[in-house]
Amino acid sequence: MTERQAKKIFEFASNFYRELDFAHNLDHLNKTIQIARYIAERENADSKFIITLAAVHQFHLDFERLELFLKEVMLNDADMEIIIESVKFKIYMENRVESGQFRSELVPIVSMESRIAYDADTLQLIGPYGVIRELACNIKSRDMDLKNALIDARKAAKLYCKSLQTPTARKMIRMPNQVMERFWDIYQLWDTNSFS
Repeated sequence: MTERQAKKIFEFASNFYRELDFAHNLDHLNKTIQIARYIAERENADSKFIITLAAVHQFHLDFERLELFLKEVMLNDADMEIIIESVKFKIYMENRVESGQFRSELVPIVSMESRIAYDADTLQLIGPYGVIRELACNIKSRDMDLKNALIDARKAAKLYCKSLQTPTARKMIRMPNQVMERFWDIYQLWDTNSFS
């Protein structure tokens, strides 16, 4: 992939994020890239594709649009395959996790870079930051009431935490998840008026 092609893909992705809701905007794109770079450095991954894969992760919402654009940019087959693999992996993982059928031993073999892009996005769904973000998205974008929004955010965090693909991501979320478990315990007490 040439620098020019990478820049075009990034601009295309940036425009896509501008069309999405407040939780999947340019801030989300930039945070995904920062997290992906952090993980890639610690996992000794090939950083050539990290920014691009992190940038296109949200195209699981419009895969065909991405595919058409990548053909317009005239990527070589190998580079196109890496990008397509990453988005398909995101789709696969999301479908498995959401359906309750995730099994770590059944995860398809994909590149470390695809796993890193997945983790960089998933880390924004779990832990304190992710739960607050998901809660706000549930209320504002999905029009849920507070109780169901909380239940869904907590459930998503638990499900997706188990799907993290890299040792670095699992290490990053360990302490924040402990904080969140304590938070949920306290929240439950207050929600049920058990002030002990």
